[in-house]
Amino acid sequence: MWDMQRNLRLDRLPRERLLTFFRFRDVPENRRAWWLVAEPTGTDLCLTDPGFGVDLRIDAEPVSMAEVWIGKRELGSAMRSRQIRVRGPEHLVRSLPEWLGLNVFAYPDPEAEYARRRG
Repeated sequence: MWDMQRNLRLDRLPRERLLTFFRFRDVPENRRAWWLVAEPTGTDLCLTDPGFGVDLRIDAEPVSMAEVWIGKRELGSAMRSRQIRVRGPEHLVRSLPEWLGLNVFAYPDPEAEYARRRG
């Protein structure tokens, strides 16, 4: 989650502030819930509810989410199999792959991808 938080594509966010709630199945209670706050100016990852409305809810098997993040599996495939479930307004669900992106090492040229993200 920390890597995801550091590497979001903030220039592709569908709104000024986006709060995404992640719930991971079959993990210890203290690592099950995460709130990811993304704004054009930066991100924050919270272990407790930051207190404003959730825009997207993602319920996922941790291995499936990790496979998507490292580029081993497509998000759509994980969603169709229900290993990752995304709930929220349709336009936000559709935009998820755009701003979530992938881990920098999931790209064919990680160095170029890292440089692109850092501007």
